[in-house]
Amino acid sequence: MDRPYLDEIPPSRGENGFPQPSPQKNSIIGIANLGNTCFMNAAIQALRHFPEVAYMCTRGLLTTFSTEAGAQSVPVARAFAELVQSLQSGSHIGGGGNHAWVMPSGFYDTVKAAVEGTVYSHFAERTAQDAHEFLVWLLDQLYMATAEPRDLPWSVDAPGSKEWADAFRSSYSPLTELFFGQLQVCYKCAACETVHKRYETFNSLKIQLLAGRSWCDCIEEEILGEEIIEGYACEVCERAGRPRANAHKSVHLMRLPKLLILTVKRYTPYGARINIPIVHDNCDFRFGEAFSSESSHSSRDMWFRTIGVVDHLGFGMGGGHYVAQGLSPIYREWWMYDDEGVRQLKEGPVFGAQTYMVLMRAVK
Repeated sequence: MDRPYLDEIPPSRGENGFPQPSPQKNSIIGIANLGNTCFMNAAIQALRHFPEVAYMCTRGLLTTFSTEAGAQSVPVARAFAELVQSLQSGSHIGGGGNHAWVMPSGFYDTVKAAVEGTVYSHFAERTAQDAHEFLVWLLDQLYMATAEPRDLPWSVDAPGSKEWADAFRSSYSPLTELFFGQLQVCYKCAACETVHKRYETFNSLKIQLLAGRSWCDCIEEEILGEEIIEGYACEVCERAGRPRANAHKSVHLMRLPKLLILTVKRYTPYGARINIPIVHDNCDFRFGEAFSSESSHSSRDMWFRTIGVVDHLGFGMGGGHYVAQGLSPIYREWWMYDDEGVRQLKEGPVFGAQTYMVLMRAVK
């Protein structure tokens, strides 16, 4: 069954913000490495291939949505938007044609100022860092810059609805529906068989690869992870004066965001590299089997398509090199971004033992 691209952003705020296709392919531009900043460059290149992100940046919406409560994060949001605008429009100071690149000095200086004195100060040290950690931090900055209190509606007949409203009542952003999903976590007490449920929000999922299993299988098994919790504190048993018993824990999806970030668990707790390759044919994927039977969210019937990949080339956490692959929403071609260097991937994206993050987008 043919499932068309959803490349065009609904024009609720004006015409589409993307430039029209041209022989020069103006938006296919690299980012200069300022000294061990490949982790930043790869994360930014992958993130801007989400059409919604590029649209918000090129149309100035990140600045428009900025709130007084998020004032500390606004400079990062503004610097990121300016950098993406340069990448999308073809404004550059180096190279030419398909080998053009931008100098991200302004963005880097803004990040350096933002992380000074925080637990993320290592982003400014110009040493090898983790692209996933940086991407999550960057999304947090964009979120906080645009978040404000909002009284969200909820339905007593929709499981997880109240918990979703409670989670974002104090800080709701235009990015909430784009990047956040919800999990249902169930604990079934072995003593009284009572099922206790809680709901958790997330903006990325970590996936454990299994040798010989497809990427789709690994995703489902990770989300549907089950385990035995020893000595579970069951409220029913405690009220009845019974001792603690084990509980069976299970997880299901309640809702997925439109823009989904999946990160491969590439390292053991001791830092050893896990080199199991991703077995992925780049087909669209639907998460229906991983959803709770209680979920009625529209995302359970949506198909998701890979539009960005971040690769880590190396053998350890403290080194290596990051590159990004992205599906251009303008030209519908896959491109490899290696700092300043850019090249077309005529056979489509490459997956393997180097694959670290996979960015997916909901399509019809």
